Amino acid sequence: MSKLQITPSEFQIMSRYILDVSGIALAPGKEYLIETRLSQLVDELNVRSFQELHSKARSDASLFAPIKDGATIRHCPP
Repeated sequence: MSKLQITPSEFQIMSRYILDVSGIALAPGKEYLIETRLSQLVDELNVRSFQELHSKARSDASLFAPIKDGATIRHCPP
């Protein structure tokens, strides 16, 4: 799995996309959430950047669910 770092402009477009498709707002400082939770999807799709992931997602509605699921915080009971 690659450790792709998100740029400020990529964070802006990805956080906006996530807000639009899921209602989840990611504030600045939460870049690591996108990096860690969507890195597997980045690898699976063989894209080179979060910008490329965003472009792919806008043209392929089947990516809505994996991106939404990746951005959703899951809490496990103690």
